[in-house]
Amino acid sequence: MSATKWLIKNLLPYGIVTSLKRGSILRDTSCANEEAKLVALASEIGLINLLEQPRASWVVDIGASDGVSMSSTKKFAYGYGWSGCMIECDSLKFSSLSTLYSHHENVSLVKAKVSPSNIVNILKACDVPQDFQILNLDIDSWDLFVIESLLKSGYLPSLITMEINEKIPEGVFFSVKYNHEHVWRADNFYGCSIAAACAVVKEFGYCLAAVEWNNAFFVKQSVAPSLPDLSASEALRMGYVMREDRLTLFPWNADIDFWHSIEPEQALIEIKSYFSEYPDDLYDLRLA
Repeated sequence: MSATKWLIKNLLPYGIVTSLKRGSILRDTSCANEEAKLVALASEIGLINLLEQPRASWVVDIGASDGVSMSSTKKFAYGYGWSGCMIECDSLKFSSLSTLYSHHENVSLVKAKVSPSNIVNILKACDVPQDFQILNLDIDSWDLFVIESLLKSGYLPSLITMEINEKIPEGVFFSVKYNHEHVWRADNFYGCSIAAACAVVKEFGYCLAAVEWNNAFFVKQSVAPSLPDLSASEALRMGYVMREDRLTLFPWNADIDFWHSIEPEQALIEIKSYFSEYPDDLYDLRLA
């Protein structure tokens, strides 16, 4: 991946918020259709009812960017008037985020580098209820450890959407480990595989509802008991691997797309070699 994705996620957002009108802001500006998928799924399981006190519903966005570019949550907080907690560590993005929500008193904004050790205190400080409705997680690093810490503490959102590393094939467990000094280098070393996400999240009573390109959608089983629970493999195949236009949307994956066509044992060798510049203790890589 390259500088292309880094450019999209880090340079293009600056200044966008202050120049857009409300109607433009509410268009889907997520990376790969995840906002539309999130809205559709939230509606399907009964989370969206604008006639019943929208502020009683909560959305938490960990890695909120500027609130517009690459965002999948703005329709809930900015558009529907939900209460929210938006967390972003980048100063320029946070400035735009603050501008966007300057008149939304029910949205808390937090400038912080999220870690497994501080996420619970952040949510408590923002008065987020433990059974809130929607969580979005995208921090390009130790996402798996943050979601595990949050769930272990008793925060159990109805619907979780989290970025996965779609490059990692089925049958492989991969996750960047927590190291506060680590910073994403705008390369393919980030996040976790779908197998790793399922191994952690499903243990807390969630089913895997879908993978949409590079995002996994988990629903609390008690909220939608009849919703099918997909396996990590079938969800990844339907949501990414079998989509013929995947390299049009993710051209930076071209040189490693073959990982999806080899056996997991061989994929481990290839991935290990590909990430050779990173120390072994910075990531977890094994068969799922």
